[in-house]
Amino acid sequence: MRINLSAEFGRTQQRPGGWLQLARDAEAIGYETLQVADHLTIGDAAPFTAMAAAAAVTERLRIGTYVLNNDFRHPVVVAHEMAALAELSGGRATLGLGAGHMQYEYERAGIAFDPAGRRVQRLAESAGTIKRLLDGETVTSDGPDGEYHLDGHGVRPAGAQPVRLLIGGNGTRILQVAGRLGDVVGFTGFTPSADGAGSETTHFTEVGLAERITVARTAAGDRWPLLVDVLVQTVAITDRPDVALDRISSRTHLPVEAVRSSPFVLVGSAQDIAERLLDLEQRLGITSVTVFANRANTDQTERTMAPVIEALG
Repeated sequence: MRINLSAEFGRTQQRPGGWLQLARDAEAIGYETLQVADHLTIGDAAPFTAMAAAAAVTERLRIGTYVLNNDFRHPVVVAHEMAALAELSGGRATLGLGAGHMQYEYERAGIAFDPAGRRVQRLAESAGTIKRLLDGETVTSDGPDGEYHLDGHGVRPAGAQPVRLLIGGNGTRILQVAGRLGDVVGFTGFTPSADGAGSETTHFTEVGLAERITVARTAAGDRWPLLVDVLVQTVAITDRPDVALDRISSRTHLPVEAVRSSPFVLVGSAQDIAERLLDLEQRLGITSVTVFANRANTDQTERTMAPVIEALG
């Protein structure tokens, strides 16, 4: 079981040492991957720049996106960026792709915010193109509805470092794409509203996650097993778990027992959480979890998970 860390560059700059110190700390604590969010907001760095900087100050830490908005960049550009990052990092690069969900970001950039089905369709096209380019293939592809035409050449030279592809979400269509094309399937446990301003908590329990895993596994066919990542929403290391669970229940408007059973919530002592993660690995095939750094609630910083990582060995 591996633990990944997801961070927004802009928030890390408000702390001593900023993003680069976060990368060093993440490696020292024992995180598997430092993943940068991709949002068009003031103060946030372009993700490729942030990943390259993190790779330069670390030796073992994987670097990646969680997740890159597919609609913001042409797949050939993404493939070129990731090929360079893979080489510079010695094969430590993970490309996390998502279909995009925040309408206001599209409006700020002057990009049409199409219905979810169209965005997922474009994601599937891009993911397939990127994978083939990184494998050194020549790609000729018509985009959905003739939106673009691509006649490019492989960007990955012979013997180049591989790039791990993560596709994340909660909906059936995007998890089917993840199963067909991804190396890692990321499960979020929530579905964004139509405009991305809010979200609906679905498949948040262990039973719900198991059902979502089945969707990806069925789509993957003979490619299964794939790496399975869970995007944890709340971490609370405490000797009073019932109090923490009540607080989370009130905030999420979910029954306490639903929260207690959720793989997206980690509550208890460090040893309890480590044992819970190993149990989920054995029963559901979860190979990693991703936690957030610099959330508004201070019990969810990167150091919170340090004793859990230590307990996991």
